[in-house]
Amino acid sequence: MKTSNTCSNNQDKKEVIPPIYVSEIQNIELFTELLNEKVGEYFTVKTNANNTVRIKINSVEGYRKSITLLENLKKDKTVGNIEFHSYRLKKDRPYEVYIRNLHPSTTPQEIASEVEKMGHRPVRITNVQINKRHNGTKQTIKLPLFQVQLEPKDNNKNIFEIKTLAYTVVKIEEPKPKKELPQCKKCQDYGHTRNYCSHEAKCVKCGNAHLTANCKQI
Repeated sequence: MKTSNTCSNNQDKKEVIPPIYVSEIQNIELFTELLNEKVGEYFTVKTNANNTVRIKINSVEGYRKSITLLENLKKDKTVGNIEFHSYRLKKDRPYEVYIRNLHPSTTPQEIASEVEKMGHRPVRITNVQINKRHNGTKQTIKLPLFQVQLEPKDNNKNIFEIKTLAYTVVKIEEPKPKKELPQCKKCQDYGHTRNYCSHEAKCVKCGNAHLTANCKQI
């Protein structure tokens, strides 16, 4: 196995690289040989109690190479019928904030236009809604609250300096920490999301191997 690359750039050193979890490996020796060959830098593996292998890599480039390798190994089954999951790199995550006090009829296009004038690039804007029951009828209520996801940039935190938007006095807040453990909507396991899941799909309605959204069971 190759020694650690001391020339890794400063950006990679600051980035916390998420681990990758791989299950159903049938040949760990061949697996680590392929990792060493394709990733080309220092890494470590650890086998957990359920025989899932945890891979830890030191750089963004190594992480991306590992994901590519695992996707290929999943297709050709060289080391077994592997499945894997990981987490999004922090540098790839949109910067998320909430904007309060804007009227619910404000369009995402109007908000985007205003935010872009101030040097930010929104990738998704959503009006927050809640469901309530009134006289036995379910009603959807739009709140004066918008979730805004920005393209990751060095100036993201400057958005908190905005005090007015579309002639409205606004309050911009960070999202509240999520207390519940995330559940994958693909494999239904906990601790990760479907965007970085390569496990077989499992339907919550019938338990078969397909996405719940594709289930034909009534």
